[in-house]
Amino acid sequence: MNIDLLGSTKEFAAQIYTISQLNSRVREHLEQEFTNILVEGEISSWKVYPSNHAYLVLKDSNSKINAVMFAGRRKSLDFTPEVGMRVLVKCSVTLFEREGRFQLSIFSLEPLGEGILDVKFRQLREKLELEGLFSKERKKKIPLRPKKIILVTSREGAALRDMLPILSMRIPFVELTIIHTLVQGEFAPRSIERALLVAEENNRMNSPADLIILSRGGGSNEDLSAFNDEIVIRAIDNCSIPILTAIGHEIDSSLSDLVADDFSSTPTAAAEKVCSNWDIILERFMRFPSEMERYVKMILKNRKDEVAFYERMRILEEPTLYIQELQQKIDMLFENLLKETKYVLSVFRNRVFSILPRLRVVSPLSLHSSKVKTMEGYIERIEICIEKIFHAKNLEVKNLILRLESVSPISILARGYSLTYREKDHSLIRSIQQVENQELLQIKLSDGALDCRVEKINQKGETK
Repeated sequence: MNIDLLGSTKEFAAQIYTISQLNSRVREHLEQEFTNILVEGEISSWKVYPSNHAYLVLKDSNSKINAVMFAGRRKSLDFTPEVGMRVLVKCSVTLFEREGRFQLSIFSLEPLGEGILDVKFRQLREKLELEGLFSKERKKKIPLRPKKIILVTSREGAALRDMLPILSMRIPFVELTIIHTLVQGEFAPRSIERALLVAEENNRMNSPADLIILSRGGGSNEDLSAFNDEIVIRAIDNCSIPILTAIGHEIDSSLSDLVADDFSSTPTAAAEKVCSNWDIILERFMRFPSEMERYVKMILKNRKDEVAFYERMRILEEPTLYIQELQQKIDMLFENLLKETKYVLSVFRNRVFSILPRLRVVSPLSLHSSKVKTMEGYIERIEICIEKIFHAKNLEVKNLILRLESVSPISILARGYSLTYREKDHSLIRSIQQVENQELLQIKLSDGALDCRVEKINQKGETK
């Protein structure tokens, strides 16, 4: 049977749609049927345009679908979606009418498997590591024995209750300042940032603090999330006062610990660490009284022993007897000295007498006559040599004098020559080019000098 599709029969009467009308009707149907639904999938493509709209593709093992997240909704994201990440999206199904493309319009997005806090932690850590915020070179030295400490924590928190008794009991002389801050919740990052700024301002206005302890007690990852916030990390990094963090329990770890100048596993451990270096000084101080007592007792005992010793001596009862004893000892010593001296002299005399015969044999007097003759011969020969040398050197000197006189300027002047000098600077005149008319000159002869004035300059070859 042949049917005329463009006919106007009642059986086939139907509305005719344009493409735009059809796309619009389909979009209305999709948005009414599929609004505020949850879709699970894996991101296979993610791209952000200059408009800040994000376009992505979600897929599962069999299919994929395009999606868009507009800039206003994307601002609420606390992390950056990545290709390969499994996500759960809240969205509506719509149609991009101009191209007839079926897509999802995403309202919110959160990761599956790896929680959103873990993703934020990992991504922020990678970012800050690239900036070098965790490097050792950026860390300030924690003082060994701080004299003023600022505690940045919650007034109502367990951290403060853990630290205060330890610090107050063990180092009561250290000044403590408490700056209250929120340590969890949406407003905690900004509160911590303000607390650190207040600490720095307090440091400038009052006596400077040596250390800040930033702390809070344990809790879940959500409770500790403020200490993984970029605002807090950068506030710690920008703080000029050394910071010791003590966040959570031993198993907890935060980005604040990584960027801080030092960290402890718990607030209690932080307080113990601060006190430990003071303990050495305090221990010595506590031992000081007992050591002083022992030292004084020892001195007193020594003095008592000395007094008892002198009390037992007769010198205190009869001093003259002691002096007489000393005089007797001196007399005995003198007598012993005389005896020893006589003995030594007798021994020396005997030794001298024993060697005299041998000395006579080798006496210089016996050898004198022969040696004198030999020496006289040597002296005579030396005198002859000296006279010859003197005569030769005398002739040599005379010859040198004659040669020097022959070239001496004085000898030359004596033969009728002269030297002419400019009077004003005593420079030697070697050419008529050096003088001018009426210039004063000095002519040096062998027996004196003449002061002259130039009346006329005659060039070589000119007649007078």
